[in-house]
Amino acid sequence: MSAEPYRIECCAAADRADALRLLHAELSPDQQTALPPALDAVRSQADAAFSGLLVAKIPQDKNPQALIGVVWVQFAPGRTAVVWPPAIGGAASQELMRAAADFLDEHRVVLAQILVSPDAPHDAEMLAAGDFRRLVELE
Repeated sequence: MSAEPYRIECCAAADRADALRLLHAELSPDQQTALPPALDAVRSQADAAFSGLLVAKIPQDKNPQALIGVVWVQFAPGRTAVVWPPAIGGAASQELMRAAADFLDEHRVVLAQILVSPDAPHDAEMLAAGDFRRLVELE
């Protein structure tokens, strides 16, 4: 049985609320606590703040639940960014991370970070697909 086809794209404004709900649901408890303040920080920036909200989407005619994964590249001061990773696993999450890496390169971001709870079930291959590697464990 082959997997459903999907495409990676920038999230349309009409899908933003669903995408952010999906992103929030996929995050570890620590990250779920951190996401609302991050959203509050970009509230005044409107659409520009969400240019890095990327989704894996199944064509609507194949599945009414079109969004299957989300990654958000949140710009920060000084050409830096925080990446909120997908937690879906598999090929779509790796493609989302590759798309995030391309997005970071296109926008000349010099430093991007992902903060992952030690007990979060993130896939090392998924993170590596976006050129991320573990640098340090924070206490």
